[in-house]
Amino acid sequence: MSHSCIAHVIKWDLIIGTTLPTTACAGQMLGGSGYVRDSVTRLPIPNATVTLECRRTKLYGSEKVREVVVTTDNAGKYSFSFADVLGCDFAYVHAANPGYRESGSIHVGYGYSSYGSIPEERFLTPISEVIMLRLQYLSIPLKATFSSKQNEYLSIYQSFFESKRIAASPREKVFVAENYCDRLKILYADLSDEDSASLRQYSVHYAWNNASDTRKIDHENEVIGYCRERN
Repeated sequence: MSHSCIAHVIKWDLIIGTTLPTTACAGQMLGGSGYVRDSVTRLPIPNATVTLECRRTKLYGSEKVREVVVTTDNAGKYSFSFADVLGCDFAYVHAANPGYRESGSIHVGYGYSSYGSIPEERFLTPISEVIMLRLQYLSIPLKATFSSKQNEYLSIYQSFFESKRIAASPREKVFVAENYCDRLKILYADLSDEDSASLRQYSVHYAWNNASDTRKIDHENEVIGYCRERN
């Protein structure tokens, strides 16, 4: 794999919200097939559009060779032949369907990084479930291990900060309250006065779906105020 190809793929990963390591661009691709699935039901989606963007590595970066567009069959399956990928060092494969959004742009768990082969699955999320999937992605730190209570609070507060702003439906707001309210209140109560004062100097930020916000950490107004309204 060339250094120019690595740089290009990492840049793409940043666009979709992750910096996972990649194994793309290992040489001429082979054809392959996969399925487009609904991220909620896991059922295949027939008649979805799947686009393969064939790219060739250059000394610096890469260039697009062609795009090949296919449609999934009744079983949700798509296929790209060797002729489709001829001359492709690597390719990006995207799925689309009316009423859906590509899941990898919402939750990194639905992305893929082996751009040198045809992915076995691509996921689409119904528009009505986009925010819930984003909330599930933001809740990942809730299962992480942290080096200190202060770092734990900061990471979870950051996720809460965005979650409370994008949650719109009663179901989404219940998800936020149930996952964050007690956890943040307990963590904050365990902090020393020095750690609490230090945290208040931090700013948190989010930018998603054409919306953004930046504010200093404010436990009383952001956490207590929000959670009190949902008790």
